[in-house]
Amino acid sequence: MLALCKCEEGGQDFSPVEIVVVQPTLQDSLDVRVKAKDVDSDSEGEDCKFDLNELVVAPGSYKVVSTATLHEPALRTGSVWYLQAQPGDESALQRVVQVTLSIHINGISIRHVDECSTTTLAWSPFSLVQACRLHSAEADESLPGSRLFKIVDFHNAKSLLFAVSGPDCEQERAKWVAAAARALRMLTVSLFPVHRLVTQPVPGLEWTKTRLLAGYMLLFDRSGLTTVFCELHAPVEDTAGFIAYEDHSCSALVARLTIDSICHISERLGVDCSCFTLNDQNFAARSVAEKSLWLRAISNVKVKLRHAIMPTSNLEMRHYRAAIAEQAAKLPNLMLSKELQAKGPFLRRCPGCPGWSDSKPPADDPRDTMDVEAASQASFPARQVDSSNPETPVTSIYI
Repeated sequence: MLALCKCEEGGQDFSPVEIVVVQPTLQDSLDVRVKAKDVDSDSEGEDCKFDLNELVVAPGSYKVVSTATLHEPALRTGSVWYLQAQPGDESALQRVVQVTLSIHINGISIRHVDECSTTTLAWSPFSLVQACRLHSAEADESLPGSRLFKIVDFHNAKSLLFAVSGPDCEQERAKWVAAAARALRMLTVSLFPVHRLVTQPVPGLEWTKTRLLAGYMLLFDRSGLTTVFCELHAPVEDTAGFIAYEDHSCSALVARLTIDSICHISERLGVDCSCFTLNDQNFAARSVAEKSLWLRAISNVKVKLRHAIMPTSNLEMRHYRAAIAEQAAKLPNLMLSKELQAKGPFLRRCPGCPGWSDSKPPADDPRDTMDVEAASQASFPARQVDSSNPETPVTSIYI
């Protein structure tokens, strides 16, 4: 029995949650109440507290199906060694076979030359690729002509280990890791509407008054994922809010998380991986740079909660927003090529999901300022609010 590899992934496991499809009504401040779907309830339609494990089928809801058809053409194809682990024990090696591996935008295919069979895996953005080593430095030194890399798909609970051999094994592994990371980034970007991060509140929407940072991210659930518009709030008393809306109109709530000085934040360690965990809820940003900005802003809020004794003032709010906006303006805007945009998104939409409308993303107009001193979270009206005109991002990078 041979131990395979040792990889540093960090953070908690992606714990999937059961999804109950509900449509929340926004009322009574952030204490959203929805019609109960519990079969054990004595009366159908009884009001109940909104649960973070409940999601709406938003315009950006997608199913993750491991057997979905892979999009052609492959980004990279070549011969590698497939290190198959024993079922139920990834540390024990079952066999090593040479296969033809193909990296596609939405997954991988493994063709077994000897068996004349092909195995496919359609992954999700909640996946990562790592260059990894054997279980010890001595084991690495004993095989100087071989290098390993690992692909982990958290949605499908798959962990696949591959190896390349030869005098240029370091360069070959780097090419495979880069191809897989690029494919995952293209898949992730295809699920985002065109947008940029904003810091100013929406005029007329009182519950956005304490906004520090807002933008789209992907929210993980058991059967798929949802593109949600997330909003980080400034501290109010001893907590801060992290809100996920259906879209940038901020009129349909999906989830609300509470941030305090001891809340858990972790990120996934992979090449170009933009996934992170906040209070057991898993998110994926559009890029690693955007993830870093979100994590930095959340960490700064935690520091404020840990040490501040006074509520956030108007002056502090202006300084916070200015600092975040300065960093957000430096971020490149990742976009797919026009050819790939026409083919995307590269995940299957949930049944009944209408797709993104032609509504425009929000603008971050510095003239739209609101008084936040001594503010409390306001109530949600049951109406749709038109977004303001967008501003063109400074830099666009096509992938």
